[in-house]
Amino acid sequence: MSLKSYQRDFMSLAIAQDALTFGTYTLKSGRISPYFYDAGKFNKGSIFTSIGNIYATVLKEATKQDYDLIFVSALPDKYDMDVSYSFNRQGKKNHGEGGNIVGAQLKGNVLVVDDVISTETAIRESLEIIKENQANPVGVIVA
Repeated sequence: MSLKSYQRDFMSLAIAQDALTFGTYTLKSGRISPYFYDAGKFNKGSIFTSIGNIYATVLKEATKQDYDLIFVSALPDKYDMDVSYSFNRQGKKNHGEGGNIVGAQLKGNVLVVDDVISTETAIRESLEIIKENQANPVGVIVA
């Protein structure tokens, strides 16, 4: 299986930033994995821009769905697409704007972007939140 150029770029960047490491790891789910992915290692502006451009390429080339909202916003610079984004915070906020959603209101067609998937729990939770807000989940992209 050959990788597309954006996939090679992503893997190279992940390895260079130690976001993707190999060994024996016990995941939160208890499962043993030969690799560990930590998107938190993408912690500089230049790296974030590179990752955003890779995600933008995936969103432009690999998705067949129409969407109104995503969780990554790199499309304006590379493809002249200005799409809103939002994400759910860890805990519900009881002050300020309150709630558990940061960013744009969940509405219309929503494309979920996540850094990693192991037990599908986070994806299921995201889909539930989207549906609870009367929005329509149309796809999931995982790094």
